Amino acid sequence: MVFGIHWFNIDNNRIDLDLSLLGKNSKYGWDGEYKNLDKSVLFSGDMTDAGGKNGATELFYIKKNKSIEYLLMNNYYNFNPKLPVKFDLFVGKENITKLKKNYMIKRKNVLSTSTSKMDRNQKILGIISSTPSGCKFYLSETYIGKSISSVESEFAINAREFLFNYYENAISLNDILEKAGAKIVRKNGKIDLSPEKLQKDTIINLLIGKNKKQ
Repeated sequence: MVFGIHWFNIDNNRIDLDLSLLGKNSKYGWDGEYKNLDKSVLFSGDMTDAGGKNGATELFYIKKNKSIEYLLMNNYYNFNPKLPVKFDLFVGKENITKLKKNYMIKRKNVLSTSTSKMDRNQKILGIISSTPSGCKFYLSETYIGKSISSVESEFAINAREFLFNYYENAISLNDILEKAGAKIVRKNGKIDLSPEKLQKDTIINLLIGKNKKQ
């Protein structure tokens, strides 16, 4: 799996964002390790300037491995409170053996993207769970600390444990519905759940079987 951020400078102001991973007794990023011994974790490298038409990208490649959890962190190294920075977070699925210069993830392999912003020094983007069967990413943005660089502090340890337990032990809506006697239909439907079409009773009507036209 590939986890990365992309951003641009703001006007003539150089913007330096730093992506990092915090694991148990380990850190990957510009001031940590760039890879581990079996290359199941690879870091693309430190980008300190997002100038030009393409901006800058930092990413991690993580392949399924022994069970371990990482906090995915973003730091605004040259933080300026007057310059909040928009960035794109993306998750993709590719097999990589070596991160070469100017590596680009294929568009068809991008699974998800989201736009966010940095208006403080440091932010947790989410938690990555790597197991022998695969990798999972739980998006959970929250601010923690004011450091220009992520560190394995007591706050980080507690945050990683809390987020992992919270998401790994969550009960899915499908499980609740099935136990209540509902039949889960997994075929693609024609129900429009776009925000502009939602009404206050849309979800309730789906659960009770009403097919209300929008």
